Amino acid sequence: MLFRSGPYTTDAMAEDVVGLMAFLGIDRASLLGVSMGGLIVQKVAILFPERVDKLVLASTAPGGDLSVKPPEEAIGAFNSFDGDDPLGSLKKMLPYLYSESFIESGDPEIDRFLKFSMEKKQNPEGYMAQLAAISNHSSCDRLGVIDGPVLVITGDADRLIPPENSEIL
Repeated sequence: MLFRSGPYTTDAMAEDVVGLMAFLGIDRASLLGVSMGGLIVQKVAILFPERVDKLVLASTAPGGDLSVKPPEEAIGAFNSFDGDDPLGSLKKMLPYLYSESFIESGDPEIDRFLKFSMEKKQNPEGYMAQLAAISNHSSCDRLGVIDGPVLVITGDADRLIPPENSEIL
């Protein structure tokens, strides 16, 4: 498996998206970005506007000074991943990935998520580099150059990416 060496940026990730599009022979596309993916497709639309037809930004933020930041306990749950107790670390993240009512419902999706995450372990250096890219992302000063239809959606119970960010976008 090929890994880009850090540090990561959402600009570089946008370049990766466009590189994949070129490899696949896709000149233009409608792009959907959820969470970090929303940060990345913002950058695709800003840096490579000729490659984007439409955007869907879901549960994401503009970054920088305009963003409403997640609560400190959410940031802590993601920044303190313990490689010696990955399941415990993942369980600490659950309240920020799923609503309280969804967790309490006992939906099998939660067990599927935990099982998948345990089986498909992420490279720790890559994980930390992704968190740094998220922390350093900012499209605030360039959002106005995005030309074309953009649909912004969010959940009103999102504890990781405050819904107010959708209003900002």
